[in-house]
Amino acid sequence: MSELETDLRESYGIVAMLDALGVRNATVEESMSFINAFRKIEMDTPEFAKSFLSVAGFDPVALYQDKGFYTYAFGDTIILLWQVPKKDGLKVLLITGIVLSIMIINGLDMGLRLRGAVSIGKVVPRESSKRNINILGPAVTDVASWYEASELIGVVATPNCGQHLNYLQMNPNMAITPKGESIPLDSCFRKYDVPLKGNSSRNLWVVSWPQYITDCVS
Repeated sequence: MSELETDLRESYGIVAMLDALGVRNATVEESMSFINAFRKIEMDTPEFAKSFLSVAGFDPVALYQDKGFYTYAFGDTIILLWQVPKKDGLKVLLITGIVLSIMIINGLDMGLRLRGAVSIGKVVPRESSKRNINILGPAVTDVASWYEASELIGVVATPNCGQHLNYLQMNPNMAITPKGESIPLDSCFRKYDVPLKGNSSRNLWVVSWPQYITDCVS
């Protein structure tokens, strides 16, 4: 029997899971194109995140300590894990909303229709290789139960994550960057009647990706 691991630790962070609609029935050629597109998104996303942190006045090095930011793909799914100090969690959640918006738009540009969910909370990460990490914990369970629930292109905040966004809506002073500037909530997330599987819908927070289309195209 192998020894139990002793380096596991509880962490706090933001977890997002996105899958690509229509990929599971793809041909071999379409699958090859999909894998290349997914790999590009996986590789580019950390740089987007660092850029937004810098613009907001955060220290990217401090928020990337202990390899705290991961993006990786398996099958038709991309997982984003961003481990952050709990005191910075809500602010970085808003920046994550912008990062996810750019991921969606870049995906569309490469023929991918991404949908998924994002949550925030406790996680237990375990790095198994340089390009792979196993994650468990309440935030992972939460996001996994929602990332395939919607019938739209975009990313929904889980109801649990939505409670944090409701708090930010009522307390905008909690979203002040180190530069002393406020991060507008509606530039990151907004409420929307989300169509769900089973011909139902629910009013949820979603990332505000459509407003960035002009910026990305221009």
